[in-house]
Amino acid sequence: MKVNNPFLTKGYVSPEYFCDREEETEKLLQAIKNGRDLVLYGKRKMGKSALIKHVFHHLGPKVITVWIDLLPSQNFDEMLTLTANAVLHAYQESEPLGKKIWAGIKKLRPTFNYDEYSGVPNVSFDLASHQASIDTFSELISLLAQNTKKVVLAFDEFQQISTYSEKNIEGYL
Repeated sequence: MKVNNPFLTKGYVSPEYFCDREEETEKLLQAIKNGRDLVLYGKRKMGKSALIKHVFHHLGPKVITVWIDLLPSQNFDEMLTLTANAVLHAYQESEPLGKKIWAGIKKLRPTFNYDEYSGVPNVSFDLASHQASIDTFSELISLLAQNTKKVVLAFDEFQQISTYSEKNIEGYL
C-alpha cells in the first residue's frame, strides 16, 4: 500500500509506518503470550488503537485476532451483537475452524441478515432478558476458547460500557 504521508495521524498500515513503541509492543505481546487480560488507558488520540493493531500484526497468523469497536453500542445487547459480528468476520466460513465457529454461533439462535451495500453477513440476537444476553455472550466466549489457535479479543472504546443501563458489565466480562 502506498502512503503519501508517512506521518499517520489515524489508522494503522504496517510496521514500516509505525514509529517507536517497541517497549509497549513487547509488554503487550508478553501479556498476550501469558494469557493476561489487559486494559490500555490514556488520553484520546494517543495511538492506543494503532498500538493494538501493531501488536496484532506481530502476532501473525498463528493467533486469531478479533477487533471490536464498542463506540456505536448503547447497551450490552448491542455489545453482544458487535462482538458476534466481529468474530464471524474474523473467520472464513469455508475453513474448518470457521465452520466450527459458524455452527456454534448458529446454535446461539441468532438472526442472520446481509449488509445491503457490501453483502457481508451480519448477526443479531433477539433475547428476552439481560441474563439471556449474558448467557449468550458466555457461550460465545466458550466457543472461542475451544479453538486450538489462541484467540485475542480487543474491545476498542471500552469506556462505552460505563454508559450502558445495565450495571457491572465489566464484572461479567
